[in-house]
Amino acid sequence: MYVEQQARVNFKFEEARFFLRKAGEVLVPARFRSPRPHPNYDTGVICWQPDFYFYLDAFIVSTHSIADLLNAFFGWDRFWDHNPPPFDDTEVTNRKSFQKRFCRKYASFMKKPLSQVRHCVVHRTGAASVEAIAFTVCGQSFVGSPYAPIPSIAARELLPGSPVEVAASAWRPQPVEPSREDFKIEIRNGTATKSLPLFKECNEYLKAAVALIDKARELSLSIHCGVPLTLLP
Repeated sequence: MYVEQQARVNFKFEEARFFLRKAGEVLVPARFRSPRPHPNYDTGVICWQPDFYFYLDAFIVSTHSIADLLNAFFGWDRFWDHNPPPFDDTEVTNRKSFQKRFCRKYASFMKKPLSQVRHCVVHRTGAASVEAIAFTVCGQSFVGSPYAPIPSIAARELLPGSPVEVAASAWRPQPVEPSREDFKIEIRNGTATKSLPLFKECNEYLKAAVALIDKARELSLSIHCGVPLTLLP
């Protein structure tokens, strides 16, 4: 029932999952996968920028679009009040009934932190405000963002008075590897800004999309009752 609509929603959901999975994969340290040799270091370094940010933004936009697709497939878009599609009277009535009962769940999804981030990504900033953290094996830390990339290698820092033999070995750079558990995303609400764990928020956003899909499926069956729905081009 409503196979075509469900197929399109499932496609968008799988697209979102794909982008989130790829965002995680590019952060896997080089020593755990096929390394890419660096001319100044004999162990592979991880090359995750800017790909990570591309995948993250794509995930946020794709997940957000699920809500709008559910509206278009089963409900009523407010823009149709002035330019109605070719629906018959029964379909119009059922779609508006669906929308009335779906709107609270839809509004809740739109208030999710990453829905707010999506608005900034698309209309204001061009990229999610992420604070990326990376470390060398010796514990040197680096902070970056989409517009301030972190170096892939770094020379070892030496304390004043280090032995000569230590100083002589410090010329060899070390890989700088991202620490995904420490990644934060900034959520702006008016003049206030808060930082939240990035991947936790991504997983919560995906769960919220699943709940939204389930609610739409439940309402579509009870309101539309299997009556064919118009699929707009």
